[in-house]
Amino acid sequence: MGRSYRPIGDRELIHEVHAALPWQLQLAANFGWMERSRGCAGGPGATGADEAGALLVTGPDEAGGPAAIGRDEAGAPGTTGPDEAGAPAPGRLSAADGDEIAALLDAAFPDSYAHPHRPGVQRWFGVRERAPRADDGRSAAGGPLVSVAAHAWCAPDLGCLAGVATAAAARGRGLGRAVCKAAVEDAVARYGAVALMVADANRAALDLYRSLGLVHRPLAAAFFGSATAG
Repeated sequence: MGRSYRPIGDRELIHEVHAALPWQLQLAANFGWMERSRGCAGGPGATGADEAGALLVTGPDEAGGPAAIGRDEAGAPGTTGPDEAGAPAPGRLSAADGDEIAALLDAAFPDSYAHPHRPGVQRWFGVRERAPRADDGRSAAGGPLVSVAAHAWCAPDLGCLAGVATAAAARGRGLGRAVCKAAVEDAVARYGAVALMVADANRAALDLYRSLGLVHRPLAAAFFGSATAG
């Protein structure tokens, strides 16, 4: 397969192969595959599953590519239910929201592969701040978009979570968790399983996805460096 092949697999195996070929292989990253299947714990039933307004979005994987596997997209998760943060409950977004999703990603997670101006994503989920009504001062839905998540590059029996981002000013209020929960429940209902990759160092993201019922499998990646005498 040539030296461009990048071994990726169970962590113990990749580390053993690296130990056997230290002059050829270099370790790139440790990360985790997280997955939840239908019937596993993770919260009450699925959110809706209509196909209307699906946006198409992007690239290989949200782990950041072979040399930087494990880059997460989770904003600070917090610990909320759908409306504890004073925002409307998360829901499906449409093609009309594309520019606003793009602006949020460009500001909060510019390295995201998932992007409404590129192909690859099947659907977006998001939550907005409440906007004050001019007439009576009460709040209503329709404020700025502050947190998003997507299904991207999904297989017939697996929904992949990607494009998770929360505006910096809105982090720590549980909005990212609420949006991820909606996206996870929808993927499990739609595909039967949901998964994503997360960096070992991102403890907040690991805790968030575990709280939604996803199980962690430790993986590693390596690459062929310049061969030297060993």
